[in-house]
Amino acid sequence: MTQIDRIFVYGTLMSTSTYGLAKQFHGQADLIGNAKWAGRLFHLGSYPGAARSTDENTWVMGELWLLHNPDTAFPFLDDYEGCSEHHPFPHEYRRSVEKVWMGDREIAAWMYVYQLPTKKLMQIPSGRFGNTA
Repeated sequence: MTQIDRIFVYGTLMSTSTYGLAKQFHGQADLIGNAKWAGRLFHLGSYPGAARSTDENTWVMGELWLLHNPDTAFPFLDDYEGCSEHHPFPHEYRRSVEKVWMGDREIAAWMYVYQLPTKKLMQIPSGRFGNTA
């Protein structure tokens, strides 16, 4: 099995982010370009959550990155996303391999999918998180 070394990000880790830990992430990866994932984006305060959707017309807009070394990047990223073994359950996010799209090209990439109930959350209809500071 081929190791997947790409990750799709859609919030505080995007290239436009000025958040300190985003800069650490940017030093561990190279930006490939804009991408999207079939799902819904929700506002969780200062960060977003992307959740699965059965509506094939909703997209989460983000970026695809190539990780320099997934084995060292994922412990940092899992901790950042609150889903490492050091965080109590239930975790907000789960890291999984998903199909993302760059234009008409489907690519397998890791991403952090929101796991908690979304019924009372405010959806971001554009699928694009605006607060990347």
